Amino acid sequence: MHPFLFRLPALGVGLLLLGLRIHAAAPAVPIAPAPGIPALLQDAMKNSAMDEGHWAFTQTDLVDVKVGKETKQQQTVFRFDPSKPYAEQFTPQLVEGHPPTAADLKKYRQKGEDRAKDLEKQQKEKERLALKNAGKLEPEGEAELRKYVDVDHISLLAETATEATYAIPMRKGLKAGPLKLEKLELVIRISKADRVLTGLTVRLLDNVRLMLVANVKSGEFSADFVRPDPAHGPIMARLQGAADASFLFKKFTADVNTTRKDFAWVTPYDERFKVQIGPLRAIGF
Repeated sequence: MHPFLFRLPALGVGLLLLGLRIHAAAPAVPIAPAPGIPALLQDAMKNSAMDEGHWAFTQTDLVDVKVGKETKQQQTVFRFDPSKPYAEQFTPQLVEGHPPTAADLKKYRQKGEDRAKDLEKQQKEKERLALKNAGKLEPEGEAELRKYVDVDHISLLAETATEATYAIPMRKGLKAGPLKLEKLELVIRISKADRVLTGLTVRLLDNVRLMLVANVKSGEFSADFVRPDPAHGPIMARLQGAADASFLFKKFTADVNTTRKDFAWVTPYDERFKVQIGPLRAIGF
């Protein structure tokens, strides 16, 4: 079974988080809204990125895969805590239906160490963008966002007294692995009062063929975001969806359901000794 099917849910979330990280690199001063990006959407992207990496939670991943008449279900449960050293941040409780083995524990330790490397790269990029943004009305990040999103054709799909829903078109000619980004439809929901993200849906608009042996025919995934503490930004609490594909002339489907619970606001490991100038104070553990 081709692993691409199981990467579809994360791809939609990843596209949105790319925008969040770009906006998080902007200077902490008022800026003029970029042409084509509604002010509400721009504020929500920035506000939703502020507290990324502060939430600890328990995550349950449930995947049902059906190949022909055979159905297989896999459940994985782990605790994520960014306040711990990186190798200890992912603690598996159940891995694909069984207690974690020594190999599983090693895999999750490596996952934490890989996260440290990814965060280091992100921090360097944020520092580079912040340096270039200094004194500019439109941050460098907007130009970076335009590489992936057709910001001039963002449209308001629906609006109520409490929420606004936007369609975010991808630029043509770009690919993420075998997938052309223009084949994705990305829709996000925003709280008008809090100006933060409340949900997103990513839908595959056309077939995706993989190396002549697999064909992903359809896929749609949605995520909901919550604010466990109104003093802080949102965190994804639920991701669910389904995809249909064929592999070596066999039809298969996958249903994905990810839930997070037991949220706790923590100080990230790298910030445990951070000191703020002014009245001198250390950010506690």
